[in-house]
This record gives sequence, C-alpha cells and structure tokens, in this order.
Amino acid sequence: TFELIYSAVPMEITAETPDSYEFEVDKHVHYIIPYYLGGMAIHDENPQIADRLLNIYFSRLNNVEKTEQDYPYAVEIIYNVNKL
Repeated sequence: TFELIYSAVPMEITAETPDSYEFEVDKHVHYIIPYYLGGMAIHDENPQIADRLLNIYFSRLNNVEKTEQDYPYAVEIIYNVNKL
C-alpha cells in the first residue's frame, strides 16, 4: 500500500490567456485573488499599501475552510505486480 499525492501546477496567466479563463482554484476563494495581485503589482511603488494588501490576502487565505468537495478521493483501483 502506498499513498500518491498529486499537486497540479496552475496554468500561467499571460496576455494570450482568454477572458473566459476560469481560475484553477475553488470558487469560494476567488474573492482573495485581487488582494494578492494588488499587493504584488504595487509593491515597488508603495510598499506599505502592498504589505497591507498581502497581509489581508494571507490572513484570509489562512481562514479559508475546506469544503467537502476539496478533499481528495481515494483511488479504488488496486494493481497487482507480479515478479517475473
């Protein structure tokens, strides 16, 4: 028996990304994305506001509760490996 953990790397968002693109995170956490983007975008111009935005982002990220749909499902297929 072994446990396989897979964490997908999200797609990079570029200028070619269509406007219809859906973020690869659960919809109940979409509202915190602008805090991160704002903090990263303004960091060079105004570090104090950037720190506030990033603090809000990380604070809300820590308070996100997992929903039942967030938990991984167990793999039910069992493979037998026979030595030759």
